[in-house]
Amino acid sequence: MSILINTRNEQEEKVILDFLDSLAVEYSTEVDEDWGDLPEKVILDVKESIIQIEDGKGINHKTARETYKKWL
Repeated sequence: MSILINTRNEQEEKVILDFLDSLAVEYSTEVDEDWGDLPEKVILDVKESIIQIEDGKGINHKTARETYKKWL
C-alpha cells in the first residue's frame, strides 16, 4: 500500500513521522516520480490538478469524477 501525505507545516510532519516511528511499519519519505506506466493525458491532467491545488484552486467531486471517466 502506498500513501502520499502532504503536510501543511513542520509540526504536522513531525507528528506523522513520530506516529509512524512508533509502529512496526516501513515507510519512506521519498516520492517516486515515475509516471511511465500512465497514459500521457492522465499525466497532464494530474500535473495540472496539482498546480491548481497548490494555487488554492480546487475542483468539486463531480468534476473530478467526470475527468476520471474520460481516462477510461
